[in-house]
Formats: sequence, C-alpha cells, structure tokens
Amino acid sequence: MAPVLSLYVDSKAEFLSLMVNGKRLDPANTTMLRNNKQMWNMRYVAPPPEGVEVALEFMAQEPLKIRVADQSYSLPEIPNLTIARSDNTIPSLNGLSNATLVSKTFSFESKQ
Repeated sequence: MAPVLSLYVDSKAEFLSLMVNGKRLDPANTTMLRNNKQMWNMRYVAPPPEGVEVALEFMAQEPLKIRVADQSYSLPEIPNLTIARSDNTIPSLNGLSNATLVSKTFSFESKQ
C-alpha cells in the first residue's frame, strides 16, 4: 500500500459528514477545503496494511466526482528504460520529487 492516500471531491458539493475507520469526524472541526474554493479533500498518511474505510456524505446538485490517489516515494523501475541520476543532481525537497502518483476518478449519481 502507498504511504499516502488522498481523496479529492472534484464537484461542487456541500460536505455533510465523514467517517474514517468507523470514527465520525465533526464537520465543524474539519478543515479540509482545498484552497478555500469549497472543494473538499483529505490525505491519509501511513495507512495500515489492511486499508482504510472512508464513508462520506455530500449534498450535490450534479454527479459527484471523487478522485482517489495514492502516492509512493519512489519512481517505478522500468526495465531497459530507467536512467540513473547523475552524481551532480539531487531530488527536489518538495514532496512530489521522485514520487509516483496513481489516481482513479469515480462518479456517483444522486439518490432521490
């Protein structure tokens, strides 16, 4: 499992509730709005090997699009294509240097 898992809501939606591994988090104490644009996201660092259960509730006027991403701290090795870094270069200090990100988007229709 990747060391960082992220969820991004890529739709305009009102955040109502969140449960992570059976524990309800209070929306009033949850500061998970991306760049103050009312776009919700969360990061789970160091998830357990058995995985993470997340239950979300939103109010949306359009199909809800949720993007799930995992981040690993290395680049994949590709046989016959991997190029070694030269001795005079180092990775950047930001968290995405030499990272591999894999994501998938899911779309949900409103129940009415």
